[in-house]
Amino acid sequence: MGSFEGHIIPGTLFLLVGLWHLRCGIKNYLAAPQAFVSRVWHPAPLPGHWSRLELYIIVAGSFLDMTLVELGVGTGFRPIENGGVAPGQLNNFEHASMLLMFFVLGCAVLVSETTSLLPLPQGACHIIAALAFLCEGLLFSLHSTAHHGLEPRYHLLLALCIATCVACALLAAACPHSFLLDAVGSAAIAMQGLWFWQTAMSLYGPFIPSGCHLEPDTVYCDSEASEHRGMALAVLQFIALLASTLVLALVYYGMAARTAPRSSLDYIRATHAVNCIEGKVSECDNKGDIMPGSLDEHESSVMDMDAAVEDTSLLSSKS
Repeated sequence: MGSFEGHIIPGTLFLLVGLWHLRCGIKNYLAAPQAFVSRVWHPAPLPGHWSRLELYIIVAGSFLDMTLVELGVGTGFRPIENGGVAPGQLNNFEHASMLLMFFVLGCAVLVSETTSLLPLPQGACHIIAALAFLCEGLLFSLHSTAHHGLEPRYHLLLALCIATCVACALLAAACPHSFLLDAVGSAAIAMQGLWFWQTAMSLYGPFIPSGCHLEPDTVYCDSEASEHRGMALAVLQFIALLASTLVLALVYYGMAARTAPRSSLDYIRATHAVNCIEGKVSECDNKGDIMPGSLDEHESSVMDMDAAVEDTSLLSSKS
């Protein structure tokens, strides 16, 4: 991935998958918050087997990137020299191993969802996803190349996004009904894609910091001051993209909430009221729909919420 294309291609995939998960997660939560379940993939609104388009993209994209781009199958790639791994190809093997994990993830989910050959328990797919992100994080944290200059700083910031994906995937396996975990994980995947794009632009594209240059495939800076300036710009870029991702998620949630069923919004408000009653009364205000001394006014809404949960449980047991 030490090239412009090597960052743009995976960045585009991460961005599309992250935005798709964020959109579907918000839509599913607002449609039925009491029945929300976090998913590793979301079906597309397409007929037949094309509804699994996301899984096809993950499997095909990781396989093609691994074989054609990183390993260069069919282009004279020679991984072995003098009876051992060619030192100049270690970087490609590292990237291929990361892509292999996402290929395994896509295949495992696809086989589990479409056949009876792999009946995985709930949460297993999230754990496999966490392992794939963990391998990605190890790659960018313990890279065999680029131990100096600006690239390690960009990899460090990318590792923060990856660590968030790992944590959210593991926690989602244990708490599959948590919408917040699902939303944060989806936003982190989208943030990964944006940061891949930013890395491509800043290290291999037109936005290389002033005083630094690409030679031959790594950015070198003419002075220590230029390098420090480039590192500071990387942090500012990361914060700007993080804020943009947050604003995008909040705007879409607000727009989706305007068309959500009234019962779903009432359930969300009632859930918040329960949290206030259970120990955070002093922290609630008018926006939380509850104030100290006015708990009696919300007892009916809490009882309605409990009844809705019981009804949902009964329906699930009957089905």
